[in-house]
Amino acid sequence: MKDGKDTSEHKLAKVAIITSLVLPILAAILEVVQNSGYVESPLTLAILGVAGTCLASFGYGASRTKLKAQQLAVDAQALTILHEGTKKTKKS
Repeated sequence: MKDGKDTSEHKLAKVAIITSLVLPILAAILEVVQNSGYVESPLTLAILGVAGTCLASFGYGASRTKLKAQQLAVDAQALTILHEGTKKTKKS
């Protein structure tokens, strides 16, 4: 069994905590950018926010898929070893 710090749930909890700290800072930065006149339309900021959210979601999905594929490969290898061990025991 994995140590608690090695689980994806622990890593996701860390990401959630960091995100909860970073988001207010990013909101303040966006407010400064909007008030400075660099971006005149709030719609532009909304579109950028949606694009960033989509990219983050895709990144998480890709990362999660990669981790699951690696775990399935390890599990398949372990099952193969166990199965071969059972064959050797029966022949003896």
